[in-house]
Amino acid sequence: MKFPSQGQFRLPGFSDRPMFGTLIFSRQEGANLALADTLPGADSRAYEVIQGQTASGEYVTLLHAIRTAESFLPIQFRLMKLNSRCSILSHLLVPGG
Repeated sequence: MKFPSQGQFRLPGFSDRPMFGTLIFSRQEGANLALADTLPGADSRAYEVIQGQTASGEYVTLLHAIRTAESFLPIQFRLMKLNSRCSILSHLLVPGG
């Protein structure tokens, strides 16, 4: 898998409501996921599992992730400035679904 990698990400149980994002990974920093918006069904800052599929069709799973930042700008302004709305960090990235 190559990084950065764009794709669709979701919480288990919300497969019909994926969110677009960019996944970056390094051995020092772990996995950093920048999303266009918060994940549907997310009502806390910690996520046990986040599932994703990259634009190239590869499946990834982030485990024990935490939300590190969230913007309150309306989505049209974020898209124009290419800012993400939600940043998530995980030190456990598993290839496959």
